[in-house]
Amino acid sequence: MQTLSVSEWSSHSRLRWWTTLILHILSYGLVVVTAPLSLFFVLRRIPEYERAVVLGSTLDMACIRGPGLIFVLPFLEKIKRIDIRTRVFSIPPQQILSTDSVTLTVDAVIYYKVFDPVKAA
Repeated sequence: MQTLSVSEWSSHSRLRWWTTLILHILSYGLVVVTAPLSLFFVLRRIPEYERAVVLGSTLDMACIRGPGLIFVLPFLEKIKRIDIRTRVFSIPPQQILSTDSVTLTVDAVIYYKVFDPVKAA
């Protein structure tokens, strides 16, 4: 007997696929019916230095969208904005005592940048 993990089982499930299809059709229908007003809520502007990680889409895992104007389905998708600029984190100076009783002051600066927004979300 082959054991499947929960994610493998649910990705091959026909019931999950049909339910997701119906939810997507209803969500797109809601956007079309309430078109002028709903466009303010489903269209998001992502600046050049950010990426949007879309969470909660039931057919796919998290995916990256942006920069620019992106479309987010209501009730099915949530976005998390990730800043991909190089950031600076300064560590305050600290004094240490060496083995020959000399006081030294040590300070540092850490530079970090996000390369994979899905892992950062």
